[in-house]
Amino acid sequence: MRPAEILIGDDGLVVRRLDASDATRLHVAIVESTDHLRPWMPWIPTEPHTVAEREQLICGAFASGWDEETDFGYGIFSGEILVGGCGLHRRIDAGG
Repeated sequence: MRPAEILIGDDGLVVRRLDASDATRLHVAIVESTDHLRPWMPWIPTEPHTVAEREQLICGAFASGWDEETDFGYGIFSGEILVGGCGLHRRIDAGG
């Protein structure tokens, strides 16, 4: 079973699957962190995106990854603020 939400520690951090209502939060987090993310995230050159495009991504590719059980993306939230993200991905070739 894939957990949809996990409470971490006493500080109220929640790790959960993103949904369409998170598009604005995701947008703000990426816009505010683009320079920091640039060396690490291969998708940064495709930025900037609109909030509507982020919603399409969450409902499209991100949801497909969950449905196909190949990519499980999570948002890390402090209250209503998206403070980070993480994921589990099946990308290793046979024998990996």
